[in-house]
Amino acid sequence: MPSVDVTDMSEEEVEAEAEELERQTNERREMTQEELDLESIMSQDDCESERLRDVNVGRTIAYIYKSVSLGKKVAQHRLFIEEYDPDDDTIKGYSCSKFSLEVHGYDDDMGSPTIRVTGRRNIDRTVLPPQ
Repeated sequence: MPSVDVTDMSEEEVEAEAEELERQTNERREMTQEELDLESIMSQDDCESERLRDVNVGRTIAYIYKSVSLGKKVAQHRLFIEEYDPDDDTIKGYSCSKFSLEVHGYDDDMGSPTIRVTGRRNIDRTVLPPQ
């Protein structure tokens, strides 16, 4: 939190500065409920984690964090973009673009995880000249 020297300010200026600091604080992104659940699970002594891989693409696609004492688990899914080569019409790879969180009960079945693709990007093989 930034500090402000209020010794030479009027009462109105101090109030205006306080309101501005409060507005800036409220504009900061608050944690989602899913993020709070993940944080609470990870702080538990009985926290277990599991890495899920998709063998077809050779990538880690999710992490599962769970706690018996809280009766919850959170799946942190990776969201990928396909790296596409238009020259030979093939997918050359995947890059992780962001994450999503899903909260479940500890014993809930989450089904069989699969890779989550959110977009496609053409591979650019342009070689730039030296500068």
